[in-house]
Order: sequence, then structure tokens, then C-alpha cells
Amino acid sequence: MSLRTTAVFSLATSALVSLVTPALAQDSPDPYDGATEVGRPADVEARRAPVPAEPAAPTPLDSSAPSPPSEPAPAPGEPTDLDESLGQYLRLYDSTWRQAQTRPSGEAGGFDGRHVLAELRFGAYSPRVDDEFGGAATPYADYFGTSPKFYFGVEVDWLPIRIPYVGSLGIGAGWATISATGKAKTTTGDAGSDTSLSIRPIHAVGVLRADGMLRQFGFPLVPYVKGGLGLGMWQASGPSGTSQAGSTVGEGTTLGLHFALGGALSLGTFDRRTAMAMRAQTGIQHAYIWGEWLLAKLDGFGANDVMNVGTSTGIGGVALEY
Repeated sequence: MSLRTTAVFSLATSALVSLVTPALAQDSPDPYDGATEVGRPADVEARRAPVPAEPAAPTPLDSSAPSPPSEPAPAPGEPTDLDESLGQYLRLYDSTWRQAQTRPSGEAGGFDGRHVLAELRFGAYSPRVDDEFGGAATPYADYFGTSPKFYFGVEVDWLPIRIPYVGSLGIGAGWATISATGKAKTTTGDAGSDTSLSIRPIHAVGVLRADGMLRQFGFPLVPYVKGGLGLGMWQASGPSGTSQAGSTVGEGTTLGLHFALGGALSLGTFDRRTAMAMRAQTGIQHAYIWGEWLLAKLDGFGANDVMNVGTSTGIGGVALEY
């Protein structure tokens, strides 16, 4: 074969290959088409699967960004977080009387004109009428016996001055009544008619109540002391009215002194929830039961021409503080 013929044959072969190769590439089937998931290589699947695009993070100024869901409003009657917090506070406040009502770093004194305390007073009362006779005669015991008589009274204290860490200072006034009944006497014995002796003691006193521990720390016991003047109004009566013997009328008044030393127990420290409700509804700050030793020295300051209607006794009662 000549050189010329060999060159023509090479050119024709190259042209044929260039035409046939693209067609074979288009019509050639995927060797893995129809293959099961087990037979398909994982790297081929990874190359064939589309890659999902990541969403863009919203910017703070992006108004289209979704807002977090809001909490639903509580239904009527359903306790809220504030109610639960208040309940926890009340349970803590109500835990023990040793817990202070308030725990300020310091207590200021001053004037409080609304600070008032009212007492109901009960006890036994034995007038010292026979003391003036020095044992030579016992007219009171002869007519009315030696057993104590029932004492009932009231007192109102106004305590406007507050002394820091100590207590309250003020004035008070009280009234009471005692009555004794017996048979009238004659030289031959009982006359058969009733006779009575009524005593109406009144007093005006200065009052110091050591309630600083109650206000500061909730300590329930409040000691107090009172002192001042007393006056005993008395009247002896028979079936026809006020007794009279000649020019002497069976009634009079006797001046003297009045002292008391006692202690009051605050009931609110044992049931703070009730005490708080009472304070909110009525303005009563504290309710007390109390007892005291009472010295009513109603003897006319030692005079001999008056009847001694005083006593020394123990009494008690209840009190409300506003």
C-alpha cells in the first residue's frame, strides 16, 4: 500500500470514531438502573441525592420572623403566680409566733393619737371597811359576810406616746361596780329586811405598756404598770332607800390611790391569719387576755372620818387594742 493510500485510510477512521462516540455516550444505559438498594453503592446514591438548602436565620429586624408563642391568660378563678407567691408568704408569716410581725432595722418613737386600748374587767372584791376599827368591830362582816364580792368594770387607755424599743405611754380612766347584800341588824337580831352596800370605784391613771417586744419580734407577753388617783363612791341602802341614822346619811365618797401591775397575752400571735383579717376589717390591732394585781387604796389618804372602801386583789379580763 502506498503512503498516500495509508494517510487517506487513517483520516477516514478518525472521522468515523468521532461520529460514533457521542451517540454511544447518549444511548448507553446506567449500569445501576434497576438495581436494588442493596446493590446500589452508597457513594453513588449520595452523589445523585439533592442537597437541601439551609434556611436563612432571621435577623432581629426581620418582621417576617415568627414570634414565640404567648402564654395563655389564666381562666377566671384559676390561681396565678402572684397568688401562689402570696400564699407562700402567708404560710411563712403564719408559721410561728416567734417570727416577727415586722423586722425593721430600727424603731422610731413618736406620737400616735389613734392608739387606744379598751378593757373589760372582772374579779373578786373585798372592801376594807372593817380595817378602820382595828379589830374592835366588824360591821361589814356582820352584815355582808367575809366572802369576796363580784367586781365588774371597764377601762379605756389612750397611749399616744411610743418609746422606741420599750413600749407605749399614756393615760387611762376606769369605772367599776361592786354590790354586797345582807340582812339588817337590830339589838335583838336580824330585822328581816334586806340591806345593801354598793361601791362604784373610778380611777384615773398613767399607763406604761412594755409592748416593744410585741411590735418588734412578735413576743406575745406585754407587761404593764398603772398608777394614779382613785375615788370610791358608796351607798348603803335599805327597803326605804338610802340608809340614815340620825343626821348621818349612808352615802359618801372616799379618795385615794390606785395602782396595778399586770401582764397581757396577745392572742393574735397564735393565729396570725385571723388577726390580719380582724385588723383589715375592724381596725383592731391586737386582742388580749390579761391579769393584774390591783391595789385600790381608797382610805381618804389615811383620814379617820371616811369609810375605807378600797381593796387589794387580783383581777383579769379581755382587752382590744386599736
